[in-house]
Amino acid sequence: MHKSSFERLAILTSVEEKSRALAWQEDEAIISLLKSEIDCEYLPWNHDFSKGSFSHVLIKSTWDYIHEPENFLEKLRAIKALGVQLINPLEHIEFNSDKKYLFRLAESFPVIETLNYDPLKPVDFYRQSFNCDDLVIKPRISAGSYQTWLLRKSQDHDTLLRGIACSMKDFIVQPFIPEIKDGEFSLVFIGGVFSHSVKKTPRAGDFRSQPEFGSMVQLVDLSNEIVSMAGEVVNQFASDCFHARVDGIITREGFKIIELELIEPSLFLQNDILQQRYTGSLLARLQAR
Repeated sequence: MHKSSFERLAILTSVEEKSRALAWQEDEAIISLLKSEIDCEYLPWNHDFSKGSFSHVLIKSTWDYIHEPENFLEKLRAIKALGVQLINPLEHIEFNSDKKYLFRLAESFPVIETLNYDPLKPVDFYRQSFNCDDLVIKPRISAGSYQTWLLRKSQDHDTLLRGIACSMKDFIVQPFIPEIKDGEFSLVFIGGVFSHSVKKTPRAGDFRSQPEFGSMVQLVDLSNEIVSMAGEVVNQFASDCFHARVDGIITREGFKIIELELIEPSLFLQNDILQQRYTGSLLARLQAR
């Protein structure tokens, strides 16, 4: 594809300076490869788009959308209304923006048990429901472990739970899976095809798997069974998505899904081969459409 045959691509990133700086570390190589082939621009998601300014918008690293989720979705709806093609499609982003989608996934796949948090119920209700001592509670709209808390039975969480009860946000509760200490796995799909997988091992004493919290990230090979299951998830819930990521933990009962990431997943494109695979697939998709 040559620049003369393509209109323009906008690549959306975060609005907040700190999030945008972190995103650039992941996106820089991709932007460089794309700019050698097409006209594209790296923009915060709240950019004021006008009709005809871009033909496609890639939602790449809008990590701070969780602080203004309605404004974010309204911005994407407005972009689509201009006749711009969104990558990934708007309907998938709307579906994926609220973790209530996990209940849909659980109808067909092994998802970590999940309940909506009801502040009128005691914490022990959830412990008994999951038959476990320790719980994880997180907002239904969140990313990167934002406001995600580990509630250990041995600790007093009254103050935290009162704050959650008074919050404007809806929360979900899950059992704490101790195997997280051995790593959380992310399977990355590009153009609907499995690309690679990584293991994110939390640092000692932590349960959060994101690199910004000190986890160790390494490329790994997973069993055909796990890759096949993740592929079925993508086929069923993200068939039109350019990039997708399935996260999970290997437990004694097998692989349990934590998340399906369709909006702004870190893709762990850690070497030239993965970066070129991503950009090559994206360019082919743009050329086909």
